[in-house]
Amino acid sequence: MAFLYDQVSAHNTAFEPAVHFPRMLDEAGRILPERLAGWTIPTLMVAGERDQLFSPSLLRRVAAHIPGCQVVEFAGAGHSTYFEQPEEFNRVVGEFVAKHAG
Repeated sequence: MAFLYDQVSAHNTAFEPAVHFPRMLDEAGRILPERLAGWTIPTLMVAGERDQLFSPSLLRRVAAHIPGCQVVEFAGAGHSTYFEQPEEFNRVVGEFVAKHAG
């Protein structure tokens, strides 16, 4: 799994943690909950049960501010649900897109 994750990470060459992580924490880049109240775009959040970056409880708290947001938790998965459980991830995302596609 570590080897495969390294392979996936190799495609994300523009991301530099020393540069991007501080920007993600910068207050100017934050989206405050009140800005989400009028959100009209169908939104799906996927969470791995063992995700240490974006835990399911964190995503559920954010989703509570987005009208109609759907949260799907993947049992036993960590941060990369698309990689750890690709068939289930693709099924969930495919069903969501099909439901909301015009």
